[in-house]
Amino acid sequence: MNRSKKLISFLLLSSQEYGLNMKILIVDDSKEIRDRILRLISTNTKFTKVLQAENLVQTKNVIFTEIPDVLLLDIQLPDGTAFDILDSIDKSAYAPIIMILTNYDLPLYREKAAEKGVSFFFNKSTEFLDLRYALQNFISKDKGYFF
Repeated sequence: MNRSKKLISFLLLSSQEYGLNMKILIVDDSKEIRDRILRLISTNTKFTKVLQAENLVQTKNVIFTEIPDVLLLDIQLPDGTAFDILDSIDKSAYAPIIMILTNYDLPLYREKAAEKGVSFFFNKSTEFLDLRYALQNFISKDKGYFF
């Protein structure tokens, strides 16, 4: 099955499990990247709450107070990595949808992400449009349903 078909299947299954009221947490130390993702989310989805964090400490605080349904993580943060976040999630009963958006597109990171339950791994430089597609089609504002 190609990547687009996998994405569509995943999104359809997610709609049944999570419904239309979802929170997303964007974690990136770059304000420009967070703002770019915010623009995509604000115009094309029905995420009811969009949260942001720029480091590991903020991320953990937001996760445990807000319990977002979707985590969009950068790998390298000023005080740790996305894997530190994922390790802390493993210890709880919390199972969000996890996406990684990074410039560190190394096979080792992709493998580790898969082992940690990451659903999607996007390269910031070459796959930002794939992320855009995933977020825009996650929930359509105009139609109230997928696709």
